[in-house]
Amino acid sequence: MTTLEQINQWLKTIPELIQSTANDFVFIESEQKIIVNDQQLNLSTIISDTSITYDGIDRSETVQVTIMFDTYSQTICALKSIPVSGLLLDKNLLENLHVNANLDQCVLILEDSNEQLTREQMTKTISKCLDNEDQSLRVRISLLIQITKEDTNEQITIPVSSKNVTIEELLHLTNVSTDVYKYLASNTTKCVLSKTISLSTLDETKFILAKENEICLVSIKSSNETQLIEIEDGAYQDELYINCARISDIYQHIKLNINYQFLVYENDFIPSFDTSLASFLPESPIKFSIAENNFPLSIKITTNELSVNLNCILSVTTQRLHQCACQLLHVKPKYYQFMQSDCVIDCDLSLEDIVESETEIELQLVSNAILNVSIQYQNQTVTFPCDKDSELADIVNDALVQLQNVDKDIDLYEVIVRDEETETVLQFDTKMEDILSLFSSNISTVPIELRLKQNTN
Repeated sequence: MTTLEQINQWLKTIPELIQSTANDFVFIESEQKIIVNDQQLNLSTIISDTSITYDGIDRSETVQVTIMFDTYSQTICALKSIPVSGLLLDKNLLENLHVNANLDQCVLILEDSNEQLTREQMTKTISKCLDNEDQSLRVRISLLIQITKEDTNEQITIPVSSKNVTIEELLHLTNVSTDVYKYLASNTTKCVLSKTISLSTLDETKFILAKENEICLVSIKSSNETQLIEIEDGAYQDELYINCARISDIYQHIKLNINYQFLVYENDFIPSFDTSLASFLPESPIKFSIAENNFPLSIKITTNELSVNLNCILSVTTQRLHQCACQLLHVKPKYYQFMQSDCVIDCDLSLEDIVESETEIELQLVSNAILNVSIQYQNQTVTFPCDKDSELADIVNDALVQLQNVDKDIDLYEVIVRDEETETVLQFDTKMEDILSLFSSNISTVPIELRLKQNTN
C-alpha cells in the first residue's frame, strides 16, 4: 500500500537529490495537469492496464489555494505558473463546491481585497495574484447571471456568490423598474419563474426579463396519461410564458413525451413545435389539451411570407380551418380565401372532401382585397389588406401585433402620411377613404408611417 507521500520521502534519500534545492515534491498527473493529494492517494487504487505518468514538481513552485462558493470551500495545491482561470477547469473541484457552471459563467473574487478579476487578469498566472512567494491565496467564485431584456435585447450581467438568491431578489439586482419589468423567465423554456424560487433549484444561469405585455397565460388540461405534476385529472395547469415561446418550449417545460403526447388547440388542431405563442394572441388564456396520438393530416398554410404548420382531423371543415389559420397568421378572414393549385376551395367542404390518400397538403391563403395598407415602423414594414371603411385604429392595432419587439400600446404612437412634400398627422378614428383623399394620385397600397410620440420615453 504505497502512497505518493512515501515516494516523496524515498526521493529525499537519493544522493543526487540530497544536495538539490528541490528536495520536497508534489506530484502532478501529466495529462490532466492536476496536482495529486500525495497523502491520500494509494497507488494500488490506480493500477490498471493503462499506465499513468506523474511528474514531480518542487513544492516551492506551488501555492495553497482556498476556493469558496456559497457555504462550501476547498483548499488545493496549485502550480503558481498556471493561469488563474485554470482553477475553474477542475471538474471534481467544482462538483465539491456545488458549482454547476462552466468557465464563461463564473468569475473569481480575491477574498482579501474583494477585487473581482477581469477576464484579462484571469489569463495571467496565479503568481501574479501573490504579494510574496510564501503567501496562500483565497478566492471566491461568483456565478455570472445573464439576463436579457425581451424588448431591447439589452444584456444585464449580475455576479452572485450564493445560490440562495431568489428570483425576486434577482429582479431587484437588475436595477430596473420592477413596476415595468415584472417577470423573469427561463431562457431554456421561456416559462415565467415564480418569484419565490431560488437559484439552488434551477439548473441555469440565463434568464429573460419581461414586461406585462410581453407575457401570455397558457392553460393546459391534464389527463391521467400525462406527466403533469400536482394537478388532478381534467383540471387545468396555468403557466405564464414569454410571447416568443414556441410550442416546443411548453413540451420541454411540462415534460411531455414528443413521441406520443401532443398539445391540442381547440380540440381540432395540433400546432407544430415551432409555432410561436404570439400566434395565438390576443387570446388569453391560450388553452390546450393533451392527446395520446398525433392527428393524421399535416397541413402547411402560407400567405405572403408567413406560414403555419399544424395537424388536424379529417372531419374538420375548411371553414373551421380557415378561421384557425387566419387567427394564427393574424389576418382578417374577410379578406382571404383558401386556394390549392390555383383553385378556390369551397368553405363548406370538409378536409375529407379535398384529401384523397395524402397525409400532407399545402394550402394558400390568398387576399381578395383591392386595397392594401403598408405600415413602416423604424426598419420594419408590414403590409396587409383593408377597405375604405377600415378605421386607422384597427389597422394600427393589427400592425402592432405583427411588428417585432415593439410596445403594443397604441397610445404611445402617432401615424403620419406623406405625399410629396406634405406630412399629415392622422387621428386614429380616421377612415381609409379619408386617407386616400390625401394622395394626389390613385394608389392601391396606402403607405403610412408609425412613430413614437415625441414625449414618449
